[in-house]
Amino acid sequence: MLALALIRDSNGWTRRSKVFAGKMTENHTLAEILESPAVPAEATVIMDCGIVTKANHCWLQKRGTHDLTVSRQ
Repeated sequence: MLALALIRDSNGWTRRSKVFAGKMTENHTLAEILESPAVPAEATVIMDCGIVTKANHCWLQKRGTHDLTVSRQ
């Protein structure tokens, strides 16, 4: 198992990718991924429940980044 992070442009082309170990919580990697120059603050981030935390969500809001989150609830 693995987790794949993709940064795509408005046309759907992949601009950046990174593979993480799967079956683990990846909530500590969000800032590492999004602080790249390739990711504008106004980007929309789509996450699953393994990466979203209250702290990550607040960080995204302060940054001005929109998000869609898949939740188990």
